[in-house]
Amino acid sequence: MKKYFLTIFLAISTLGFAQTESASDYRGLSVFVGTNAVNEIGGDDVFSLFNSFEQMGFGGVPISAGVSYRYSDLISLSSTFSFNEFTAGESVVNRRVITEDVSYFNFEINARIHLDFIFNDFFSFDEKVDFFAETGVGYFEMYDQNLMANLNLGLNYWMTDDLALTLKGAGRFVLDQSTPDTRKHIQYMLGLTYNTFKDKDRDGVADKKDVCPDVPGLKEFDGCPDTDADGIPDNKDNCPLAAGTEANGGCPDTDGDGLIDKDDSCPNAAGSSSMNGCPDGDGDMVADNVDKCPDVAGDAANSGCPWPDADGDGVADKDDACPNEAGVAANNGCPAEPTGLIEFINSSKSTIIFKIESSELSGDADVSLTELNALMAQYPKANIVIDGHASSDGPAAYNKKLSEERAEAVKAFLIEAGVDASRLKTMGYGEDMPAEDNATNAGRKANRRAKINRAE
Repeated sequence: MKKYFLTIFLAISTLGFAQTESASDYRGLSVFVGTNAVNEIGGDDVFSLFNSFEQMGFGGVPISAGVSYRYSDLISLSSTFSFNEFTAGESVVNRRVITEDVSYFNFEINARIHLDFIFNDFFSFDEKVDFFAETGVGYFEMYDQNLMANLNLGLNYWMTDDLALTLKGAGRFVLDQSTPDTRKHIQYMLGLTYNTFKDKDRDGVADKKDVCPDVPGLKEFDGCPDTDADGIPDNKDNCPLAAGTEANGGCPDTDGDGLIDKDDSCPNAAGSSSMNGCPDGDGDMVADNVDKCPDVAGDAANSGCPWPDADGDGVADKDDACPNEAGVAANNGCPAEPTGLIEFINSSKSTIIFKIESSELSGDADVSLTELNALMAQYPKANIVIDGHASSDGPAAYNKKLSEERAEAVKAFLIEAGVDASRLKTMGYGEDMPAEDNATNAGRKANRRAKINRAE
């Protein structure tokens, strides 16, 4: 038994010292202060240590105190001493029956192995819980003096970054083979541990060296995490949740178009920066992701689609004054010859009849001139001449003036309707150009007129 515990103690200590340089960030001193209870056990069965709690001692002032030095993420060295006093039950010691108070003292040196990697990592335990096991040697006084070997199990529950509630159970085994094995016992310790090693996020990197002291990280990144495992720590990674490259600041560029995914409107299709990372298949400067006609070049104002052109004259219907008649762009999509206007001039609608001695437009005249106004808008390049006429009734000078007033009345109507005055010219011919014979009433009525003609 003696050789067994010494071998374990030396092996763990050697392993810990071997890690000192590679895990130096873990170096730190912890101080433990608490109380203890001793369970005096007799017999040869080691398991009897756990079934005789009626003899547990709580007398006197049970004190335990110690220090430990953690110099790697796996190993610490600890030293603890304890005082206690209890009233022993009837037992035979050196052939004497005794029941007197028994003082208890021990001092131990242990190698501690931290079991975080088993309980916290494998079983997903709360990171505030720190399990550990200890083995080592020591000295105790109980009835007499004895050397002992230790096998301890315990845990720290970190209530704050620096302060933990510590619970430990320790098995004490007699090393002196000449001493009866009845001195073996178990000791329980409960107290507080203060850690001088500052590691707020408990990632094994001291706060003074931890670039990210509030979040657990990796030693190779000075205590910062690498959430997306792309080899770039989160504090230097512009996209910490998506694996990327160092050239892109830690961000991915899935389609390889030079724009990182978070700035790319089409991260899975290579495009250009002018299109926010999207392609433009039809080359109309409207990105495919917003182009409703991605295979046909169109206009951005029409969601990337071409404007309708019903007459196929190259002038979109929205700009075509003659959407159903092929024309030319210079004439707003209408034919070079204003065919509609010519048809109007050649019809009876181009002659406006007035009452005798009047230049006032009639209701029938309003209808014809409204149609003429629409044609003038349809053919914005066309100009007209309004010829005024009169019958032979009355003096020639009067008839001359009356014909001019009739032409001006038609002009005024068209200007008020929206036709530019520069497109309108008037002439007054008086009674000099009769359409019919002034000798009859019908002829004179036909001569009281204004005639629309196309300006050359």
